[in-house]
Amino acid sequence: MPKTYDPEFKARAVRLVRDHLSDYGSVTAASFAVGAQLGVSRETLRRWVVQAQVDHGIRPGVTTAEAEEIRRLKAEVKRLREANEILKAASIFFAGELDSRNRCSWLSSISCEPGASRSGRSARSWATRACRSPRGPTGHGRRPAGRSPPGPSATRS
Repeated sequence: MPKTYDPEFKARAVRLVRDHLSDYGSVTAASFAVGAQLGVSRETLRRWVVQAQVDHGIRPGVTTAEAEEIRRLKAEVKRLREANEILKAASIFFAGELDSRNRCSWLSSISCEPGASRSGRSARSWATRACRSPRGPTGHGRRPAGRSPPGPSATRS
């Protein structure tokens, strides 16, 4: 975990490097001398000085405020992409539920009155069973076309 320094300490260290820059030939040499006094590595101090120059417009680059805005926007984009994925998954799920091929809308129109039964089962239970059938609610494929179901109304020859 990188060591964190408070902003006042950083500002003071950068100011010291700028003040001693005339005594030394380069920013690196001044950073080495000041860093030894403050207990900060010369590279860390040199990067602070470079960033301060960028922030003041002396050197080209991304300022601290711009970098913070970029970080914030990237986090927001990540959050929005995750939310978008959740919404896409939810819309696919609900579109599948609303698809007429996947549900038996006629099931709700069947009467569930106590007297409406077939062999002890209610009409609703028969409809639910037919709806769950792999052949679908119409029962295609159970009997050849044109034949009526056997029952009391069928005449025997």
